[in-house]
Amino acid sequence: MSGQELFEQAILLEDTDRLQALALWRELATSKPTLVAYLCLGRCAKRLGLDDEAREAFEKALEIDNRSVLVLVQWGLFAVGRRDYDAAANYLSQAAAVEERPAVFSVLGVALRGLGKISKRKRPIERPFASTQTTKRHTSISVSCVRTPALQRPRPC
Repeated sequence: MSGQELFEQAILLEDTDRLQALALWRELATSKPTLVAYLCLGRCAKRLGLDDEAREAFEKALEIDNRSVLVLVQWGLFAVGRRDYDAAANYLSQAAAVEERPAVFSVLGVALRGLGKISKRKRPIERPFASTQTTKRHTSISVSCVRTPALQRPRPC
């Protein structure tokens, strides 16, 4: 099976047969050791509770690219899951320094809250109301919110 076929098969199996998907990710990481292969192997191992294997895969991914936002965020999520908020804040801060993404800041907030550096918001943030005056009445202006993409599953090169 080619690397592309292994990748596609592993993606399909991740939701139905994670053990088989893990075997394919292992094979792919061995035959074609790329950042994506190690990232997917680590994520799959983490989902199966194989923390040592996940840690090893994420370390290898970071060796390939120590500024990969996807790898840094996976490390941060891994650390949050272990309640190692200091390590999580470190990895997520590095990710935020590379690329400012709302999802990174959201998870960084969880890590900082775990460290006691920020407290939970007690009341909702008040949103400003924008209006323009036309004659003697006010017309409200609505602002469309653009949905920012979450961290997406990596695709092969």
